Amino acid sequence: MTLEEAIEKIKKAYAQKLTGVRASTELLRNAVNGYESAAQEDALNHFLIGSGIISPDTERKAETAALTLLDVVEKLPELRPGYEHEMILLEDEEDTEAAPEPLPERPFPLLAADGRPVLIFGGFVVEDKMRSLTQTAGVAVEWISNERNGQGDGECESACRKIRNGQYAGVILLNELMSHRQGDNLIKAAKGAGVHHAVGKKGGKGVLLRALELFEKQRKETVK
Repeated sequence: MTLEEAIEKIKKAYAQKLTGVRASTELLRNAVNGYESAAQEDALNHFLIGSGIISPDTERKAETAALTLLDVVEKLPELRPGYEHEMILLEDEEDTEAAPEPLPERPFPLLAADGRPVLIFGGFVVEDKMRSLTQTAGVAVEWISNERNGQGDGECESACRKIRNGQYAGVILLNELMSHRQGDNLIKAAKGAGVHHAVGKKGGKGVLLRALELFEKQRKETVK
């Protein structure tokens, strides 16, 4: 890669990051403005209700607006599970299904030799992707959906127990397909058990392979 290409790549990455920051800021600004308007309306209605001018059961809007604001804040990337960990894996839209580069016949020998599966947690299970990943990487994969009961806390608790019991060689969290609490609990379980873990967005094949590459690299460093 030439210096010019490297600079152009940095510029592109920065522009994408800046676009995300601006989008988040705009959502926050709209949510704050919505809360301010709703709170002002509720304050006025409080006095009108006390004066008997309007009905006591007049809708109060500030609480709903506050919950909307809270939801926007909680979705900021800095507050997503695993943001503070260096293992976070950024998923480019154009690279969601493509491997970063061709893989050798046995790309992850240490993971394969371990024998335990790598856990993918979040969203719905995609059987074709699991089979393709196993064939490509030569590593057993288990995918736990957190969509079966609508919330996924039960699945998360079960996954945490399995992690603590040492049933997985690594854990990949699909950041945008789980709650903050689920992500925090899974990371805590993985760190407590000394299990390699990484965070992606929605489980693109390229990102899943990069997670396996990270786990393999960490194992090699441990062996040294």
